[in-house]
Amino acid sequence: MNLPPSLLRRSFAKIIDYTLLLIGAIGVSFALSYTFSSACFLLLVLSISFLWLPFDILFQKFFNTTPGQFLVGIKAEKRQKWATLCKYATVASFKSFTILIPFFNLIAVWFITKKEPVTPHYLIRRKGLVFPRILGFILFFAALGFSVLEIELDDSPSRSTQLVAGQMTRELNWKEFNLPTTDWQAKFPKTPKERDFMLQVNDKDLKEVEVTEHFHKDEKKSIEYTISSIELDESLLHWGYKRVLKGSLEIVVENIEKGKLISKAVLQFKDKPAIHYNIQDGKNERMGRLILVNSTLYRVETTYLKKNEESVKDEIFNFLDSFEI
Repeated sequence: MNLPPSLLRRSFAKIIDYTLLLIGAIGVSFALSYTFSSACFLLLVLSISFLWLPFDILFQKFFNTTPGQFLVGIKAEKRQKWATLCKYATVASFKSFTILIPFFNLIAVWFITKKEPVTPHYLIRRKGLVFPRILGFILFFAALGFSVLEIELDDSPSRSTQLVAGQMTRELNWKEFNLPTTDWQAKFPKTPKERDFMLQVNDKDLKEVEVTEHFHKDEKKSIEYTISSIELDESLLHWGYKRVLKGSLEIVVENIEKGKLISKAVLQFKDKPAIHYNIQDGKNERMGRLILVNSTLYRVETTYLKKNEESVKDEIFNFLDSFEI
């Protein structure tokens, strides 16, 4: 005799199905380098039962079970009509949604007691297939762990994003430099000089890279302007520009002896992916941008005394915003 699955077993199957859909959404965002805002992710979680609806119907129609039902040992006794599947899947989605909203729990109870049996008539407990289900659980928890580690939620605007929004209050009459040895142009108070330094990188094949940067130091105002660039291995770009920028920023901070990241904000700078940052460096502070253009990463940065930040704000943004490729 075929036994109907318990409510607890079916609920567990639903949780697995919803979680798998969330994992899929996180995977797609990872591939597209999309960062969920907190509000967007909350909306995704709240609407997950309705987003799962078409998948529920298709899985039941073609496989007589869903991934979650398979893992907990539930299947349809026989293939059902589209109308039957749509009815039960829609009501189940609505009930799952109302569980999250206390007031509508009463409606959920009404649906359960008046409009639908607790267990759809076509579901039965599945016997056998123990090993595939154990393997499925292992893969499920592995994917869940990966998603927890990879998910990124945008925080509320940081100090750096507020400064980006404010930008400069007046434009300074600086000369724009387009040097023969560079492919960029930017405004400096005076002609920039050139120097080389070694950048420590976290690469198993390459421990450090020689970088050439152009700089000008204003001794009177205690502020330094620098621009440098580095060519990235194109294989890194497959991880998405946000991960490349954030990973590169970590390396920048690690190469500053007393460096401590204060804030960061991923943004678009003149249609190019970039990350704006503030780094504490002892008594100094660094404000700059990492800008990714194809496989070239540009670092445009200012270093100034922390106590002088407000007085040199116009200089900072005149320089940062003048950068062009």
